[in-house]
Amino acid sequence: MRGKAVVKLPENFTLVASTNVAPTVQVTARGNCRGLFVAKSGVDKIEVQEFDNGENNVAFDYLVQTVRKGYENMPVIQDKKAESGQSEIMGNPLKERLEKLKKRGK
Repeated sequence: MRGKAVVKLPENFTLVASTNVAPTVQVTARGNCRGLFVAKSGVDKIEVQEFDNGENNVAFDYLVQTVRKGYENMPVIQDKKAESGQSEIMGNPLKERLEKLKKRGK
């Protein structure tokens, strides 16, 4: 590494990654260094550097996430709509509490 590293991302990632949204990259040093940061990121490669122009040869882990092609305009959070007659695993605590309160008030 000597303070800098370029990681070429696999072709299967670049084929499905949107080029309209910048990827998010997390890096974690696997040894002693001044700290790491992502200098550049794209759907084909990332560039990682050590802080303060460090020149340590430290291994690191990385995680790259981005939006899939064709899903750029999809909402991140979607409402969960239970079908009628279908119960949830955890139940509906708020509904159950309201029913108990109504029974007390009678």
